[in-house]
Amino acid sequence: MLFGVLKRADALADRMFHAAIDLRDEATVALLLAGETEQDRQAVARYAGTLTRARRSRPGLRVAAVHDDLARRLLLRVF
Repeated sequence: MLFGVLKRADALADRMFHAAIDLRDEATVALLLAGETEQDRQAVARYAGTLTRARRSRPGLRVAAVHDDLARRLLLRVF
């Protein structure tokens, strides 16, 4: 019981301090990308190319196989 209460408290605290970011909102995107450089865009292009090559080399790999929670935790570590 106590574990469940603590888990819920952690989830609430996480939502408070790591609010969802709406990338459909142009003002939010502009704020996030305000410091973007040409090097940043080149790095993203390299990552996209790497992802494309990885998908082609593993035909059975699907993005849907990655659980939302895992992707969220990884992105939170990046940000």
